[in-house]
Amino acid sequence: MRIILTTLTLASLVLGAPLAAHAAPPEATEAAEKTAEAPAGPTALETFKTSHEAIDKLVAGGADDTALQGTVDSLLDYEWIAKAALGGPKKFDKRCGERCGEFTALLTKLIRRNYLKRIAAKDNGTVVIIREETRTRKGKVIAKVDTVVTFTAPDDGRPQTLEVSYIMHQVDGTWQVRDMLTDGLSLAKTWKFEFSELHKEGGIDRVISQLETKLAEVDELAKN
Repeated sequence: MRIILTTLTLASLVLGAPLAAHAAPPEATEAAEKTAEAPAGPTALETFKTSHEAIDKLVAGGADDTALQGTVDSLLDYEWIAKAALGGPKKFDKRCGERCGEFTALLTKLIRRNYLKRIAAKDNGTVVIIREETRTRKGKVIAKVDTVVTFTAPDDGRPQTLEVSYIMHQVDGTWQVRDMLTDGLSLAKTWKFEFSELHKEGGIDRVISQLETKLAEVDELAKN
């Protein structure tokens, strides 16, 4: 199927560029304990496909960011991503303290703006959905939707191919994305590494300062 390149958006830019010049260490992807039956209702793959087709239709109809935002937000679990970025639920409150709400709001805004920015760029690509795997981990059902994305590189115009996988779980009965793997690299784990390094440098104040800087850069680029 041919759609606005929202898949590549999620895979490479939805979480924004790294906040600091650190390289994330290689880590294994989430281990699955055993194959499980998918919960009742639409599958993760069906939810993924429906959301992207809805975005494609809105873009084709000239919808603005406000209209697109609802569909984008329904697909992404911002709260999970924010907690994972600071080391997980057990470390989240301790690491962000009284600024947890501010951190989550800023990261959500950055993710959303990068996503919408890439949609607005109208990059076209071909997305092929390969498979869906559903497994259990720590008693919870997790789905992985594998895709292959072919697109034209903006620098040299050559065709490029990426293997993109979406890690999804159910939130209030609805499948949402909580991580993306691009050629095996976990964006959630990359963010976790980045924020950990920033937190070591100056705590949550340092992390939030860099988020604010990144948002300002995105806003400035949007003006050009």
